[in-house]
Amino acid sequence: MNNKIRQAIADLIELAASTSSNKWLALVVDDSLEPLIHAASDVAEIRTYLQAAELLIDKQSRELIKIELQETVAVSTGETSRSTFKTARTLKAVNLFNAKGDHQGLLVALSVSSEHSDNLKEDALPRIAQLAEQFIAAGTLEDQSQQALEHSFNINRAILNTLYDAVVMTDLKGHIQSVNPALEKMFGYPENELIGESITKLMPAEIAHHHPDYMLAYAEGKTAGKIMGNVRAVQGQRADGTRFTLQIAVTEARVGAERLLVAALQDITQSEEARLNLKRFRKTLDSTLDCVFMFDADTLQFFYVNQGALDQLGYTTTELLKLHPYDVKPHYPEAEFRKMIAPLLNGEVRRLNFQTVHRHKNGHDLPVDISLQYVKLEDEPARFIAIVRDITAQQQYKEEIEHLAYFDPLTNLPNRSLIATKLENCLRNCAKTGHFGAVMLTDLDDFKSINDTLGHRDGDQLLIEISTRFANVLGDRHSIARLGGDEFLVVLNTQHQDYKVALDEVSLIAQQMLSAAAQPTDTLGHASPISTSLGLVLFNDDSICASELMRMADIAMYDAKKKGKNHFSLFDDIMQQELLEEHRLTADLNRALAGNNEIVPWFQPKVDRNGRFIGFEALARWHHPERGLLNPISFIGLAEKKNLMVPLSNQILLKTCRLMSKWRRQFAIDNLTVSVNISQSQLAMGNFPDNVEMILSETGLPPSALMLEVTESVIAENIAASVQQMKRIRAMGVRFSLDDFGTGYSSLSYVRQLPIDELKIDKSFVNTLLSDSETHSIVKIILLLADVLKLDVIAEGIEQEAQWQALLELGCSGFQGYFFSRPQPPEDIFEKLQSSYQ
Repeated sequence: MNNKIRQAIADLIELAASTSSNKWLALVVDDSLEPLIHAASDVAEIRTYLQAAELLIDKQSRELIKIELQETVAVSTGETSRSTFKTARTLKAVNLFNAKGDHQGLLVALSVSSEHSDNLKEDALPRIAQLAEQFIAAGTLEDQSQQALEHSFNINRAILNTLYDAVVMTDLKGHIQSVNPALEKMFGYPENELIGESITKLMPAEIAHHHPDYMLAYAEGKTAGKIMGNVRAVQGQRADGTRFTLQIAVTEARVGAERLLVAALQDITQSEEARLNLKRFRKTLDSTLDCVFMFDADTLQFFYVNQGALDQLGYTTTELLKLHPYDVKPHYPEAEFRKMIAPLLNGEVRRLNFQTVHRHKNGHDLPVDISLQYVKLEDEPARFIAIVRDITAQQQYKEEIEHLAYFDPLTNLPNRSLIATKLENCLRNCAKTGHFGAVMLTDLDDFKSINDTLGHRDGDQLLIEISTRFANVLGDRHSIARLGGDEFLVVLNTQHQDYKVALDEVSLIAQQMLSAAAQPTDTLGHASPISTSLGLVLFNDDSICASELMRMADIAMYDAKKKGKNHFSLFDDIMQQELLEEHRLTADLNRALAGNNEIVPWFQPKVDRNGRFIGFEALARWHHPERGLLNPISFIGLAEKKNLMVPLSNQILLKTCRLMSKWRRQFAIDNLTVSVNISQSQLAMGNFPDNVEMILSETGLPPSALMLEVTESVIAENIAASVQQMKRIRAMGVRFSLDDFGTGYSSLSYVRQLPIDELKIDKSFVNTLLSDSETHSIVKIILLLADVLKLDVIAEGIEQEAQWQALLELGCSGFQGYFFSRPQPPEDIFEKLQSSYQ
């Protein structure tokens, strides 16, 4: 042994023997240093000293050899910064350093206790000396194997560093002993921040919390079978706090007596996300209502089907994956299927969309809608993806919609649209064969009163029963439709070219229908006979259109009503003449409205209690070029029937306002007013208030000079909408008069909600005023009501002075009628105004 070392140890022992209890001593000896002895009162101070000494011995190589001595606890130290000291009874520790590779550096630390100072003096020196001799002697053998060990270590380290997988080695307490660069990169920590740290540094908190218990259980042999040889996915946590999924395989290694755990790690975040995405994708496909089929582009065999496909066709997955697309289509050969998909394979189209039929495993067919797409990915076999939707419900909806489009929802009979088509077909067939056909229009007599009395529910039940009776009479050879309300149209197909024979046949059918309808019915809650009126038209060519034939049947039906209940009438020459007359008059009216001279307003004066002139009512007249002057009764009904009331009324309103504005300016009559009748169709038009405003602006007539007359029946069509329109117009300053008051829906609450300024007592009351006491009382009440509501009153239709006097006595203040003046043309009114005001 080096004498210098031996002497230094002897000096240390002597000093320890003479030192007070509980002192720490340290000795550092090296060939390059003088022996140094240091005393300290606590372990922290001695630790600092020893660490400094280590740095002096060798900064580059600090491999520590542990040697256990009797009654000591070995101290394992790694890097200088992590040297540890644990209390022993007598000899604290002996730490031998590889100093520059010559093994001649010696570091000794002692803890001196008074109770063991004798033992220390007696046996410490031989023990330390013996240790030093063994250490120095071993240096020679170690030098010989050191290069081989270092070479092997370097090779293993190089292999470890080049591994793609991350590798970490820990002891059984979870302290990290070694890591490779792949692990540093994976977790974002440099090696020096990991060595000696707990492996839990690489785990999320919730996992790290349980890991010490897990490692303890493993060390005790309780969980070895669950760890060794198993590959599992766990969560890791990087230095930046992000989490990721990794795959880990753990093995145990032994280095001497020490047990170590070696773990190989792979970051499987992307593959795990791909796996989860695939799982979600398949779950989505299985939960969708659509069916998904994937099949090989070459063999056409299914290789994937979702749950929807299994549910739709009734097969198991195994069964369906043995089939091809054409196997689930009834009577569809493979060649035909390949021909269908050829445009996809050739790139002519990107997708095929079509509807077809699939056959369920149990044999029933179901309609489907298919979207088929060809897919070719790199390094993947070509395939087809088919999205298939069961459209059974849609087909049913479509059929229902089509049924509603052509059939009456109440009676399930054809509707107007379908019967018109059947009538057109009948016309063409008659023109081709010369056979006679017939159109029959019928409705129930007094059906409105049934609805009003018993309600629409009973009325509907009656219509259903009558339609069934009519259908039974007609059979399959003829067609019947419900046009709406209580109207039914029948198309009869005879097999006769002889008019009389055909007429006899259709007349018999008409009579059978009348008889069927007349049978008592319990639908209304009591046995009640039902009567109908029926109109017939025969034809044997297509010279008359379907709509005209229906019009003729309508005329014949109303002729039957004139004869009384339960009759039918055949459209004849007289009716034909009436129809032709109506056509001609309609054409003339259209022409007149297109011009500007034929339709003109006439004016009937209105007077006060003293007979003084207070204004006019404008009344339409038609200067027909052939028929002369026509009163409203000759064309107003036709205008309503032919939807011409709006242009007719607008023309009268415009011309009246224009004349009135002219007369007011010419004769300086500021209080000259005029009233104009408006129709229900006018009032119902959303832009009617705008039209009134435009006419007033164009003609320059002050709104206060215009009064619009409406009847109760016009307003009653839609009270709320009518009132809204009237309020808009009244806000301009235009006034309203309620015409024919007392003949319709009159009531105090009804009148109060109307924005009116005047009541007109209907001429029917004036006509019977002198002869009927009840009428006298009604007129008195009307006048009282007007007074309460602060409304002006005009009594119209006065033809006798006695009527005027009676109304004066009742308190009426305004009057109109032939007694004062008949309606006069504009030129006559102009002359009267001229004579009165110039």
